[in-house]
Amino acid sequence: MLTFKQKLKRWDKKLDKCLPLIIILALVAILRIPNFFEPYWYGDEAIYLAVGNGLNQGKVLYKDIMDHKTPIIYYLARVPSQLGFRVLLLGWSLATTSFFYFLVQKFFKRPWLVWTSTLTMALLTTLPWLEGNIPNGELFVLGFSLAGFWLLSRTSLFDFAFKKAQKTLKRGSFLTQLRFSLKQTKKEHWLLTLAGFMFGLGLMTKVPALLDFAAALSLVFIGWLKRLDYNRLNPSKIYSSLAQASSYVLLLMAGFILPTLFSLIYFYFKGALTDYLQFGLLYNFHYANTWQPNLGSSWLDLAFTLKGKVLGLVLLTASITTLKSRLSPKLQFALFWSGLSLVAALLSNRPYPHYFIQAVAPLTLLTFLAVETLFKSKTLKLNQLIEAGLAALLLGVSFFTFNLLGFKPYDTFDYYQKFFKLTTGQISKDQYDESFNTLVKENNQVATILSQASNQEIFIWGTNPMLYALTKTTPPTRFVVLFHIQDINAYDEVKKDLINRPPQFIVQMKGAQKMPSDLRTFVASNYLPNYQFKHLVLWRRITAQ
Repeated sequence: MLTFKQKLKRWDKKLDKCLPLIIILALVAILRIPNFFEPYWYGDEAIYLAVGNGLNQGKVLYKDIMDHKTPIIYYLARVPSQLGFRVLLLGWSLATTSFFYFLVQKFFKRPWLVWTSTLTMALLTTLPWLEGNIPNGELFVLGFSLAGFWLLSRTSLFDFAFKKAQKTLKRGSFLTQLRFSLKQTKKEHWLLTLAGFMFGLGLMTKVPALLDFAAALSLVFIGWLKRLDYNRLNPSKIYSSLAQASSYVLLLMAGFILPTLFSLIYFYFKGALTDYLQFGLLYNFHYANTWQPNLGSSWLDLAFTLKGKVLGLVLLTASITTLKSRLSPKLQFALFWSGLSLVAALLSNRPYPHYFIQAVAPLTLLTFLAVETLFKSKTLKLNQLIEAGLAALLLGVSFFTFNLLGFKPYDTFDYYQKFFKLTTGQISKDQYDESFNTLVKENNQVATILSQASNQEIFIWGTNPMLYALTKTTPPTRFVVLFHIQDINAYDEVKKDLINRPPQFIVQMKGAQKMPSDLRTFVASNYLPNYQFKHLVLWRRITAQ
């Protein structure tokens, strides 16, 4: 039995080994300090918090209050305030960074590549450049996906994908060998199933996480392809490698479908299954097809359709398969994961910076694998040039695509400069808050008015979910923002909800689409415009006591 002193020495060695990670985590925590001082200003975050407040008040997701993402992000948003959401994001980011650090240790032999790649990933997912300071769904998806890949790195699947193919002695039919493979991996059942479960949780946070799971399956494809080539003259050995690959797929799939299955059962018993299917799962297909860029070229326009993106993945797969003897398995995986994550980021063709967070980890891995390739030997060989060239090509396509869509990152220097001015007294808290969004001041004024009313329920005609989140109120209808109403033409439903449960206040955003005539008549007959602001009008119900 180890003495206390020996235990301390062991822990000291572990801490020394993880010192680069500890430094990076400390840097992440420091860079996130300004996050805790931001006002309610960001639309998507405010929608999550508004829906989370509705869940805390007993509303049923999608049936009584809705947004168009899968459910986990809204349950994570059931925190008391925006500050609680930001604290949760900090903890999540530290865990995500740790998973990436331990994952890339399986890819790089040189320690400096491990910590520099981790630092790069951590900065890109923390700084405001890609909205890393906001608790968007992509950051939570990234955590689930990296947890899944880290679990897979502790199984024989990584050896199956990355190590040299060995002779297989087991004989028999495919089913016999499949049963043997499942039996052989019995000790790993929980790890493989849990890894699939993590990817399934990612899907339940945001649908594009499906493509991260496809990247996990690419590990199986890489390993099987290698063994297919190795055993091409022996059918029985081909059956054996196929059986082994199938066992990995079955275990991963078993874990992956569990969260979706549980969610279907849950919403069925909540009486909201149809609403969940419409707004939680299937709405994403509608959302992905409502924004088609006009780039002035039929070829480019085709590339941004769903068919074009699938074709791009087919070409990537064909290239990797054709050049498999020239590419290391690790680079093959990085190419697959990067290509799939790029498609995930571009599913809706919208240039929102946070969409590209899902591609940060794989593109970082691909970049540093290419760097390692160039350092393998003093004299560059053909295979090294091909590997580095393919990596550079995919990275170039990624950056070209971002630029083509009009991608504009946020100003990181300005973000921290403003916080420095706040902490040094050069600007007031009001000035700091208003620098994020011009609605902040008016929302605070409306919140003060509502706090003095006996009934604080409001309905906002327009897009201002920050007011719902700030006041911890929810609308009398299930729609938090106007574009959801517009998107499915739900004007009649909204009018019915307002008549059946008229709120004391209606906030009309001045820049929003005009209300339909019958809804305008209802508001004019039952409400008076009590307060006029620059960006909104606050109506108060005439019959309210």
